[in-house]
Amino acid sequence: MFVRKISKRIREQDWVAAGIDFVIVVVGIFVGLQVSNLNQEYKDRSDEQAYMERLLDDARYNEQQIKNVIKAHINRATKAKSALDILMDEEAEVENQSLLVLQMQLAIDIASVKLFYGTYDELIATGKLAIIRDEQLKKLLQEEVATNRYIAGSLDIFRNLSTDTITPSFKHEKYSKGNNGFSQLPTTYNFNTMRKDNAFIGAVQGSIGAVLSFVEYRKIQLKSVENLRQYLECKLHKKGCEVN
Repeated sequence: MFVRKISKRIREQDWVAAGIDFVIVVVGIFVGLQVSNLNQEYKDRSDEQAYMERLLDDARYNEQQIKNVIKAHINRATKAKSALDILMDEEAEVENQSLLVLQMQLAIDIASVKLFYGTYDELIATGKLAIIRDEQLKKLLQEEVATNRYIAGSLDIFRNLSTDTITPSFKHEKYSKGNNGFSQLPTTYNFNTMRKDNAFIGAVQGSIGAVLSFVEYRKIQLKSVENLRQYLECKLHKKGCEVN
């Protein structure tokens, strides 16, 4: 309609009217684009807020999961060390020998931990990471994901370190009577023989050391997710900003 109107003005050589009509068209297009851009900007900012809240939920969940596995590993290593000390003490009175061996066996169990990256994966898959304007937040997020992947990649190495030295004697085949399956521990052990078996003692000590070494890796992992969680809490809820 406007094009036909401008064309008519030109044919009639009504240049002033044609110019006014042309300006109206250009201004209309410009205003329309600005409104569209503002709507998109509003949507992006709304999406950004929602994604940041979800990232905070993910960080809180992952932080608790890592804390739980660290606590479990330290608890197992402590009990294994205590059990080994009792085993090595010839004067110690042992009421439950099978429990003592079980505690030493559990030292070799380096557990994995299930962390959640759903929000980050969605941001990457949809290309929406760009709507996150905060460069520091993106840096912390990428550092946390990279750290977690590195720790996950190191899991098998530490599992091997904790189990490679385990000899058949660690499964108490030489020291017990009855079923010696892991879930059905025998009830009797010859502790005098066990405490003189250097391979057995070394295996337990090596397992405890591997578990505690991996705990230090977990602490690095914990720090990265704590940094992300604290930063998001500050940005979203003005909480804990003094740590940043």
